[in-house]
Amino acid sequence: MTLTAYALMAIAFAAMTFFIVNYQKARAMGLPQILGFAVKVQANEVRLQVGEQIEFVTPTGTRSLFGSTLKAADYEKLVLARLKPQAREELAAKGRCEWRFDEKEIGKIVAEVEPARARLTMPRNARSA
Repeated sequence: MTLTAYALMAIAFAAMTFFIVNYQKARAMGLPQILGFAVKVQANEVRLQVGEQIEFVTPTGTRSLFGSTLKAADYEKLVLARLKPQAREELAAKGRCEWRFDEKEIGKIVAEVEPARARLTMPRNARSA
């Protein structure tokens, strides 16, 4: 094998490792980490939808959380499991609900929740996480 072939294999291995590690990090993020990232990118809104990448709506456009699509089990853990009983009842009855919660070090979040997607509106003056 030539030196060029070894170099190309090394680059391909490094790229695959990079994608795998970032995919695993993105899957391991909880809602506080996702909202903390939203503050860092100055997002006005966070969109979570099963089967799609997590999106952050910023003043300069939409950004996606690198390398991950939201799985149904992750959506359940991030959003549905955190709903209060009254919100769960409303979601079951109407197919959607409004969820308001205070996220430590960020502020009050208002979310429109559906069974497989949620739109979280960030506070205007979100505190740095």
